[in-house]
Amino acid sequence: MRVLVTGGAGFIGSQVVEALLRRGHEPVVFDALLPSAHPEPPPPHSGADRVVGDVRDRAAVETALVGVDAVCHQAAMVGLGKDFADAPDYVGCNDLGTAVLLAAMAEAGVRRLVLAGSMVVYGEGHYSCPSHGPVRPGPRAVAELAAGRFEPDCPRCGATLLPGLVREDAPVDPRNVYAATKLAQEHLAASWARATGGRAVVLRYHNVYGPGMPRDTPYAGVASFFRSALARGESPTVYEDGGQRRDFVHVRDIAGANVVALEALPERVEGTLTAYNAGSGQPHTVGAMARTLAEAYGGPEPVVTGEYRLGDVRHITASSQRIAEELGWRAETGFAEGMAEFAREGMREGNRERPREGTRELPRKGTGPGAERGAGQATRDGTGADAAGSDIGPAAERAARGGPRPASVDVVLPCLNEAAALPWVLARIPDGWRAIVVDNGSTDGSAEIARGLGATVVHEPRRGFGAACHAGLLAAEADIVCFCDCDASLDPALLDPFVRAVRDGESDLVLGRRRPQGRGAWPPHARAGNLVLARMLRRRTGLRLHDLGPLRAARRAALLGLDLTDRRSGYPLQMVVRAADAGWRIEERDVPYRPRTGRSKVTGTWRGTWHAVRDMRGVLNQPPLTARVQETVAR
Repeated sequence: MRVLVTGGAGFIGSQVVEALLRRGHEPVVFDALLPSAHPEPPPPHSGADRVVGDVRDRAAVETALVGVDAVCHQAAMVGLGKDFADAPDYVGCNDLGTAVLLAAMAEAGVRRLVLAGSMVVYGEGHYSCPSHGPVRPGPRAVAELAAGRFEPDCPRCGATLLPGLVREDAPVDPRNVYAATKLAQEHLAASWARATGGRAVVLRYHNVYGPGMPRDTPYAGVASFFRSALARGESPTVYEDGGQRRDFVHVRDIAGANVVALEALPERVEGTLTAYNAGSGQPHTVGAMARTLAEAYGGPEPVVTGEYRLGDVRHITASSQRIAEELGWRAETGFAEGMAEFAREGMREGNRERPREGTRELPRKGTGPGAERGAGQATRDGTGADAAGSDIGPAAERAARGGPRPASVDVVLPCLNEAAALPWVLARIPDGWRAIVVDNGSTDGSAEIARGLGATVVHEPRRGFGAACHAGLLAAEADIVCFCDCDASLDPALLDPFVRAVRDGESDLVLGRRRPQGRGAWPPHARAGNLVLARMLRRRTGLRLHDLGPLRAARRAALLGLDLTDRRSGYPLQMVVRAADAGWRIEERDVPYRPRTGRSKVTGTWRGTWHAVRDMRGVLNQPPLTARVQETVAR
């Protein structure tokens, strides 16, 4: 198949050309070779014809289309650019260029098209409220961003939202000029297909990264910005708090997706445009990506500034299930493997001219956490789309303040049918920690979702909260192990001070005392049962504790030394009782407790609460340990 690849000399287009050649196709490179993108024109691909021309030039496009069977349209102006003054250039390159190309294809009788799209058309992505279900938050308010409150809230009740995966049938909501032009390209392609009987596919790229990205240009993605900074010996700068979730996908995988889509076009229905999300399926925060890349490169730690840009969205990760099921495509390059290669391999020289101050969209500085950290020494990098995205959590924040790196931590998350809550829970795991999701017989795809989001998944066939918790403890390898429910009622990010207290020798076991936030967070019968058990625990151990909640942290070796045996609801209480018998220093810390996502399997009913209380009373009736295990607690 002879395929015209517009933008075929660019970052993604050149990889598409290579992938086509490997599959035995005949690519034709069509590229304007603009100095802004190619200060030095690259050499022609061996085995591929090259036509130098602009997609806005009808005559040049018509010449390039002679003898072509299909078009792979990659040519575009990407990223957020400098400011709104770039709008005419974006519209000219992306929309006028696409219109000229499609008109020439209609005239030439070329009826097959693969269009390079973008996930930015979705805007803020998919969110759900624990009380109101799926909601669509509007643009984030300047006042909220300036105060360092970056997470969008429920527009109906103000509750914290749970980000999820966007499917192709989600409403589109472009939030910046680039996004608007990419959506216009899709509309133009759909109109062309209907008018000509053509077959078209649009691949909505996630944050593409890899060797050959342009360096030092305001029109590239965040991975390029970070890698460019490292090449200059500077720290990558991360906007907001670094907790923005993105899906980073390797450029070779995206090239492969284009070839798969091209080869499938003859089987598509005439007159239609089909959209597919194209991502790795493993979201990461921008901060985590910055830290992983910096470590692989051997460069300075990232810096979190607390700054923000109005054009950026908080979280955008989409499901790539449709393209896997219909076309058989899945990304093959792992995150750590891809970032290591990106750190080693070279970048393509881009437009090295720095934007003039006053002509670019400068980030605005918030007053929340991270607003004053390290703003003076790093490249100002945002979260541009398609060519890569933002994620730094508490670990990078401490590094930015010059503090020590945290110890390695494993977080055990017992899980039974928590598909709706998992994306938010896993996104809140502090940077550098490992999430261990213990699947206890889920039937809603929880294990697959957790694995796709980068968690370690352990399967425990024996039903019971204690069975799941202990399986996670046995699977843990870190010095410090935390436990947290997997229903989004508790925030794993709050475990950071728990871990510091254990690591610094202030406490041997730190427990979260739940403080309900919002109606329905803690049903009265469950609260009453907890109060009764807390009083019984006080009489049994002398500990003045108020709650037996699941949020907690301790050292792994010490926990194993307690020889915990309960595998039902009594497990967390047995941990406290035996720790008290062993003379551990145990403390409580207040934590907010929110309405869970979905119905509780234990405290959601009177019956479930009664069974839990029964299990825990059995634990309290056990005789004290005669053998002390204090020596297992590292002081």
